[in-house]
Amino acid sequence: MVEIPVLVNKGKNSPKLSAKQLFQTNLSPDLFVLSGTTVNAKDTRGHAVKVFSRGLNYTGARNVMMSLWQEPVEDRSGQLAEFYKESHGGLSRAKSLRKAQLKGLSRNASPRLWAAYQIWGPSF
Repeated sequence: MVEIPVLVNKGKNSPKLSAKQLFQTNLSPDLFVLSGTTVNAKDTRGHAVKVFSRGLNYTGARNVMMSLWQEPVEDRSGQLAEFYKESHGGLSRAKSLRKAQLKGLSRNASPRLWAAYQIWGPSF
């Protein structure tokens, strides 16, 4: 049984939502974004990413974009702002993410700062 902390409260227990509870909900967004998430380093085959992205697709979310590790907040928020700017400008979700990542790469070559986000789904 996998549990997701819904909110992170410093010094307090965060409310948790089980994967089963999440996947039994009915969502219908075109894009579901999980930011500030991490993947267990022992999960070298990406099972957790597959489970959550596929599970969110089952609930009705067409595309799932999530970060694979905790990147600095300023890099994460800047990349998301760039992604949404490009997306609202008419580019597909995949092309918008690529442009945001290329912009981040031009500022800092470390993949740790620009490559955290991945998108799953038709992305159009």
